[in-house]
Amino acid sequence: MISHALRFGLGARVQGFRARDHSFRAMVLAFFALVIAGCMEDWPTPEPVIFDEFAQEHQEWRANRRERLVRPFSGTVLWMGLWELAQGATPFGSDPNLAIVLPEEDSP
Repeated sequence: MISHALRFGLGARVQGFRARDHSFRAMVLAFFALVIAGCMEDWPTPEPVIFDEFAQEHQEWRANRRERLVRPFSGTVLWMGLWELAQGATPFGSDPNLAIVLPEEDSP
């Protein structure tokens, strides 16, 4: 193939392709060598999780996160209101019978 390529003036392209092919093979070989080297050791046994401690820590995290989000003028989001929404559709608009009532001038 190289002799045909050289005859038609494509030698530089073919040689460049072969060089890229070898560098790709070297990268693949290096990747698999790293993967195999990383798999040689056994994984350490994790500490057992005590559910009550985990649940308490999670509740504290949720409370702190909510407090950080809604803190006036320094939270991530400045809330105009915070409502617990039921699952499913929640209609909103200017009708006073809806779950979320908006000012009439701001409602469609």
